[in-house]
Amino acid sequence: ATGCPLHIPSFRSSRHTMQRDDGRLLEEGTKQFSSGICACCSDADSCCLSCWCPCVQFGQNQERAFRSQHRTCCRWAMLWVTPLVVVWMLNTLLELATGRHQCKFFCHDEKQGLVEVDSSVDLSSLEVTKGCFEQCYPVFPRWVEAFEPFAWIVGCIVVAVLAGRRRALLRAQHRIRGSLEADIVGHCFCGCCSLAQEARHIAHEELVARQAEQNGVPIGSVAQPMPPVGYGVESATPTLAQPVAQPVYSLAQP
Repeated sequence: ATGCPLHIPSFRSSRHTMQRDDGRLLEEGTKQFSSGICACCSDADSCCLSCWCPCVQFGQNQERAFRSQHRTCCRWAMLWVTPLVVVWMLNTLLELATGRHQCKFFCHDEKQGLVEVDSSVDLSSLEVTKGCFEQCYPVFPRWVEAFEPFAWIVGCIVVAVLAGRRRALLRAQHRIRGSLEADIVGHCFCGCCSLAQEARHIAHEELVARQAEQNGVPIGSVAQPMPPVGYGVESATPTLAQPVAQPVYSLAQP
């Protein structure tokens, strides 16, 4: 008997992510965060902590989301605040090294009100009613005044890049779609809201895990978070679809 081989290809989806040669994620998943970025009022605790002490909220998020890395909340909080502390120290040293004090003398005149008194003012022409006082204030070179806001902007961008990269790893772990650029921009312009959203999502995932454990659901039947891929994490390069073994059938002819 002769036969004609018939190949029936079969494909399966290997992962929800794929990785480029440079290690960056192209697609992190199909899920969304458990709440929107502007839903801060749904959890007052994370909202207040993110606004008043964002470094602590950032540290708590990293400790709860990545427990296997053995890094405490304090270490992550210090890492978040370090760029800002460096900028503050640098600006303070520049002010101490280049600043000088300038003092001005003022008097209260009955007709003219508050008058600055200098060498061009005739004191005999003033009708002082409430006395005079001296006011001193620091004066800095123009380049120092221009450098200080620039340094603060750079420090905030460094913090946003750090927080954005950690947010990208959180998304990859829970198969949440998005991009690293959007994460960094979100932390640049709305860092408090981004931290609060991450905290709410982590709390949601913990609640789901606890409920599954209480109900006796086997671990394998609950969707588990995917380990972070890329951004310095070693992993095999996945693809969206990979072919599997192709069965071969023969159409036998008598």
